Amino acid sequence: MPKEPLHRKSITTRKQPARWLFLFLLFIPLISAESSAQLNNQPFYLPATYQAEKKNDIYINLTTLGFTKNNEYFDRIADGYTLFGYQIMPELVFFPAEQISITAGVFAWKDFGTTNYSKVAPTFTVDIGWKSLRFLFGTLHGNLEHQLIEPIYDFERVMTNRLENGVQVIYNRERFLADLWINWENMLYEGDPDQEELSGGLVTKYRLLVHERFDLEIPFQIFGMHRGGQIDVSPLPIKTLFNTTFGISGYLKFPESSFFHGIKTDDYLVVYDDLSFEKRDAYREGYAFYLNLALKTKLFDLMVSYWNGDKYISNHGGALYNSRSTTFKHPDYLEPNRELLIFRLLQDIYILDNLCISARLEPYYNFVTRKFNFSHGLYINYKHTFFVKNITPKMP
Repeated sequence: MPKEPLHRKSITTRKQPARWLFLFLLFIPLISAESSAQLNNQPFYLPATYQAEKKNDIYINLTTLGFTKNNEYFDRIADGYTLFGYQIMPELVFFPAEQISITAGVFAWKDFGTTNYSKVAPTFTVDIGWKSLRFLFGTLHGNLEHQLIEPIYDFERVMTNRLENGVQVIYNRERFLADLWINWENMLYEGDPDQEELSGGLVTKYRLLVHERFDLEIPFQIFGMHRGGQIDVSPLPIKTLFNTTFGISGYLKFPESSFFHGIKTDDYLVVYDDLSFEKRDAYREGYAFYLNLALKTKLFDLMVSYWNGDKYISNHGGALYNSRSTTFKHPDYLEPNRELLIFRLLQDIYILDNLCISARLEPYYNFVTRKFNFSHGLYINYKHTFFVKNITPKMP
C-alpha cells in the first residue's frame, strides 16, 4: 500500500471494531428489504416505454420533477449547498410492433436563481423486448432505476446528472433481475482538451425466499468508471475505478390493518478498487460496511443507517461516504476511517396515482468529529401518458 500523499490533511482514529460488529449483529437478524436499493426511489423512475399490447399506437409521455434539497454539512468531507429547481421531459412514443418502442423527446433542467436553463438535451430510445429480456439503445432507463446503493451512486444525480445515454440490457424473471449498462458521459474528438469518460455496471437481485410474510433477496452490484483516451491533449493520466457490493436483503411484513407495515434491513459489504496504471488518488483500495434498518408505517418510514468505511472512495457515490474530501474549501482533507450514523425520516404522499410529493429529513452523526449535520428535501414527481393515435392500416 502506498503512503498517503503528504499534502493532504487527515484525521486518523483508532478503529472500533466492537461497535460495528455489535451493529451488524443487531441489523442482520431481520434480514432486509423489498428493494436492494435500500431507499424507495420509485417515484423518480421514468414512465414505462415497454408494453407489448400497444402495436401501432402513438403516445406522449410527460415527466416532471420539482426539487429542493438543502445540505447543511459543515464537515470537511462534503460541501453544504442547496439544489432548487425543476426538470421537464416530454417525449413522443411510437410502438411499431409488439414489444418494440421508439421514443424521442427533449429534457430541460432549470435551477432557480438563474436566467438560463442548466441543460437542454434531446432524448431518444429504442426499446426492444423478447420474453424476459429487454435491450435499450440511446437514453437509458437508468440513474436511480439501476437501484445502486447510495455509497456507489449518489441520489443527488437525479437532479444534477439525470440523463444516461448508451446501451442497456435488462433481464427480469420472477426470482432474478439483472441490469447491465454502459453510460457514455463524455465523447472524445481528436485534439480535445478533455478525456473521454464512461461508466457502467451490473446490478443483480436473486429472490432466495418469497413468502406471504417474509421476503429474502441476495443483491450484487458492481459499478465502474473510466477516464482516458488516445487522441486527447489532456495531461491527466488514465483513471479507472470500481465499486462493488454484495449483501443480504429481505422484508418482514405485518398485517395490512396494522399501523406498522413491516421491518426491513439492507446489509452490505462495499469494496473500492483503483485499477488505474498511474494511481494518483488518496487511496488505492478500501472497503466499508453499510447497514440499514427501516420501520415502515402507514404515515412514514423511519430508517437508521450505519456506515463504517476504511479508505473508501466512489466517484459517483454520495459525498458523505467518501474518505477523501470533495469540498471546495478543503480539497486536501482526508478521513481514512469514516464512521457515520444516519437517521432518515421519509414520506411519499400520492396526491394522484401519478403525482407524488416526497419529503426527506436526514440528520447524521459523525463519530470521528463527534458532530451532527443534516439535510432535508422536498420533491414533486408527476408522470403521465397520453394516448394520441393508432395508425394501424385499415383493410380495403
